[in-house]
Formats: sequence, C-alpha cells, structure tokens
Amino acid sequence: RRHTRLQGDWSSDVCSSDLPDTRNSKVKDLIHELKAFSCDVSASDPFVDSAIIESEFGARRWQEGEKFEGVILAVPHAQYADLKDSLMSLFHPDSNGVFIDLRARYKQGDLDSAISHWRL
Repeated sequence: RRHTRLQGDWSSDVCSSDLPDTRNSKVKDLIHELKAFSCDVSASDPFVDSAIIESEFGARRWQEGEKFEGVILAVPHAQYADLKDSLMSLFHPDSNGVFIDLRARYKQGDLDSAISHWRL
C-alpha cells in the first residue's frame, strides 16, 4: 500500500483555516477517495482531536517521523506557514515526493526542486 500523508485543512486537513470547524470540510471526501485507491492515509490538523480524525474522517493521526510518498496540504493553517523548510524530511528517501498544495499557499519555485509541487 502507498503511504500518503494528508496535511493541513482537515478543516480540510479538516477545518476552516485556523479554526476548529469541520462541518463543511471536503477532506473527508478526499480521504475516502485516496483510500479507494489503496492509499494508506494519515492526517494531522492542529485544531482537530485525533479521535475525530479517526472516527469522522477515517484516517489515523500522523505520527512524528513517518515518511511518505505524497503530502497534501488541504487547509493552510498558520502552523504550516514554515512547512517548506521541513518538507523534504516528510518523504521516503528513495521516493520522488509529490506535494499537493490545494490552496496554492506556496508559489512555484518556493520548494526544494526534488519535490514535485502541484497546485490548484
């Protein structure tokens, strides 16, 4: 199974930016689709409890030190503002990492050139 990290907006990491509101989050749909393609999805959101991530969103809470083939920033919480400096440490060393930036928080060229950076 592929190991993909869902990072950020629960709010569609799971919530609205910088708020603990998951009512209209589309992240649940995103997680469901990734799992339909046999992705192993873990998630983090500074505003959402681990139990909600697991029960309502169907993903497990990201654990420090996990490595991924893909990272999705779904909601650009302020805590993720400096993510670009540590992004490479999230990827498997033998993987060409894919970073999907759903809200286009980072400009093309902001990230390490070894990362495939997709923006919507």
